[in-house]
Amino acid sequence: MIIQDRLKEFYSSSIVTHLHNSCFKVAVKDNNIVGEISSFRGDLIPTYMRNTAQIVSGYNEEYKKVLSVLKTLMSSREAEDDEYYIDTVSVHPDFRNQGIAEYLINSAILKAKEQGFSKVVLFVDVKKPNVQKYYEKLNFKFLRKCDPINGIQYNKMIYNITI
Repeated sequence: MIIQDRLKEFYSSSIVTHLHNSCFKVAVKDNNIVGEISSFRGDLIPTYMRNTAQIVSGYNEEYKKVLSVLKTLMSSREAEDDEYYIDTVSVHPDFRNQGIAEYLINSAILKAKEQGFSKVVLFVDVKKPNVQKYYEKLNFKFLRKCDPINGIQYNKMIYNITI
């Protein structure tokens, strides 16, 4: 599986060493990656973007497409300094509705709490209301509409950690 190979390559690459204050986890079943989450401190987003852009720029043309997206994101802020940001949550379609996403999200919330954050934020594509409802079931609340990123409109959601 190409995506699985790329995820394995990514998680064993040097970029992960730059992100020690982050939460990068994969869910594995029968020796296959079935889900992943990436999240990090809002105050370190500019550093992460620069490091990622430097690493990705050394890869082939497909990875360089990612670089152009990163440059766009570098000009905006997905999270404030006092927020912990969930960037990506994905679960293979064959393994959905098994609690994998909730487990991964809870692991990011725990990481945020361990680092002293009281807010976890994420973006949801406005064209995916079922995804927003899912996050609402996990106690995320709508915070605001965001400026479009690469032509996609997002809602910003927040989870308040009780300490």
